[in-house]
Amino acid sequence: MSSAAWDAAFADMQRKKAASDAYDDYLSELCARMKASAPDENAIDWEALDVPHRAHMLHSADLDEYERNFVEYGHLWGGAGSKARGVAAIESIRTFREAKAANAAAHGWDEAFDRQEALTEEYSAAISKLIEMPAPDKAALMWKLNYLYADEVSAGHSSAAYCAAWIGVVMADADRFLGGEA
Repeated sequence: MSSAAWDAAFADMQRKKAASDAYDDYLSELCARMKASAPDENAIDWEALDVPHRAHMLHSADLDEYERNFVEYGHLWGGAGSKARGVAAIESIRTFREAKAANAAAHGWDEAFDRQEALTEEYSAAISKLIEMPAPDKAALMWKLNYLYADEVSAGHSSAAYCAAWIGVVMADADRFLGGEA
């Protein structure tokens, strides 16, 4: 393996990392803007529903099913209020979801998230290319070892090998630099 090929791949990885990191900063700013204009979940009459998990209700519960069950059995749950009040609260959750989706669309969240995923995949592919490429020198081998294990070692954790292909290449590098004595 030539140092030039490693150096080019390493420079490519650094560019992709910088692009991903810069976009992370943009996404943080975007999230702050979205949060500032997000609908207020506290505007929902939660007492009428008496639910223990607001996040589930806000984001993933089947509201049609919940409403059917509430209308049929809600009076047994001990919620503070009438069925009409509970149904109105469920409708306000629907309104919240619509407003949240509109807020995300207005800020271009889906496109921004897709772009971040693409940048992350490019960065990950560049790292994989470096790990899978034979190290041209000891410094490159140390970079691989640090990438794979430094965080775990400095934190005092154990770590399993990432994947056979990566560890096989790193072991072959070490064996080559140690003169086949490893």
